[in-house]
Amino acid sequence: MQYFSSNLIKNNISTILETVKKEPVVISQEQEEVAVILSIEEYQKIVSYNIQDFQDFCDRIRQKAEAKGLTESKLLEILADE
Repeated sequence: MQYFSSNLIKNNISTILETVKKEPVVISQEQEEVAVILSIEEYQKIVSYNIQDFQDFCDRIRQKAEAKGLTESKLLEILADE
């Protein structure tokens, strides 16, 4: 991972964009890491992993709910009471 301070970004944007194609770039400001620049491919991987993790979580909850007797019609009935 490459590190750049925020005051160097303007002068090094082309270098940063080339670097991002290979690895993430961390932007620091006043010696504190404040942002990360990723390639679009890396960003899409992260988003797809998060979607899959959430879907897996929902599937586990559904299985547990079904095992305890919760059906879709019972759930709709519960939600209608609110």
